[in-house]
Amino acid sequence: MNQYEIRTAQNVTITLTIANMGDRILAALIDIFILIGYMLLSSYIYVKIEGDLPSGYYSYSFWVYLALYLPVCFYSLGFEYFMNGQTPGKRLRKIKVVRMDGESLSIGNCIIRWLFKLIDIWFDTGSVAIVTATFSKLHQRLGDMLAGTIVISIRESHDADIAYYADHDESGIVQFPQVERLKVSDIEIVNEALKLYFERDKFEYILLASAQLKRALEITPEMDDFSFVKRIVTDYNLLHKVPLL
Repeated sequence: MNQYEIRTAQNVTITLTIANMGDRILAALIDIFILIGYMLLSSYIYVKIEGDLPSGYYSYSFWVYLALYLPVCFYSLGFEYFMNGQTPGKRLRKIKVVRMDGESLSIGNCIIRWLFKLIDIWFDTGSVAIVTATFSKLHQRLGDMLAGTIVISIRESHDADIAYYADHDESGIVQFPQVERLKVSDIEIVNEALKLYFERDKFEYILLASAQLKRALEITPEMDDFSFVKRIVTDYNLLHKVPLL
């Protein structure tokens, strides 16, 4: 199982698991089936609209056609940018695109990956992507190499780490729903701060994590920093239904 380490600006090292080729191919097939279903539905809508247009209005049919099929072209670009590195297929297979430097995925990263799909995937039915990703140490296709991204797995191994410092809350009430904005990598950083506190008595990492969470989530909690950081992990696990250890 290939792994990749990211050192954050806070000097915290996060170990990520590189997604295997099987999951990536299955995710791509799921996305293709979704696109086929959308195209069939769009074709039906297009035929209905074109048939209902009065005489002399057929010049508008091109724009109707364009509006219906444009989402197909920007499917992966739109989903990966707005869904934090995931398409529906990637979400189902629990994999996602992340930047190699640990920063948030930018629109530029997504555009580069999207543009090079023409070479990686659509040219020669995906053989270029399969070959480059298979022989690349980090399973990167050409678009990933140029965009500075990798595709990682966020399966149960990550869930176990995420749930480690969560408290058992039988009420199931999420105190800070803003945690929905956080990514898996964010919670891993918070967990690392808690680990350093418990194992090395490094309370300064709790203060740092607390300050960053307050700023990122725009929260002013009425509790101490340690309780706040712990509650964030608990709320995240309640929202994402991660089983506690």
